[in-house]
Amino acid sequence: AKGYRFNPFDITKVWPHKDYPLHTIGKFTLERNPENFFAQIEQAAFSPSNTVEGTGLSPDRMLLGRVFAYNDAARNRLGVNYEQLSVNRPTTPINQYTFDGQMAFEHSGSAPTYAPNSYGRDFATGYRTGSEATWEADGELVCSAQT
Repeated sequence: AKGYRFNPFDITKVWPHKDYPLHTIGKFTLERNPENFFAQIEQAAFSPSNTVEGTGLSPDRMLLGRVFAYNDAARNRLGVNYEQLSVNRPTTPINQYTFDGQMAFEHSGSAPTYAPNSYGRDFATGYRTGSEATWEADGELVCSAQT
């Protein structure tokens, strides 16, 4: 990115397909209509912060802003426990400390929310310390006016 003719993380620029060709990585097929529009569509909360383990975020300023803003908007629109809704719940069970509070509809047990503790509750999973993909920069990531 440092040697390219413009800053590729500038959101006002479009990456030319001649220099960066598109690659097909999969196919997504919608095979049915929702049965309950409100439960399956209106309550869906998508966020770029929901990443696959081992992948990271680019230094794109717009993306980094959306990582925070999308979850914040979902909490405002659906409540603090929006991740407990079946449309937003992960398919793989995880141990997390975000539960109870306003509009909780699952009993999470009575164990405390800190670890280690004397009640046997594990550490929260999903906090990928050390395994997160990173990026390195040897130049400016933001182009700005010279003063």
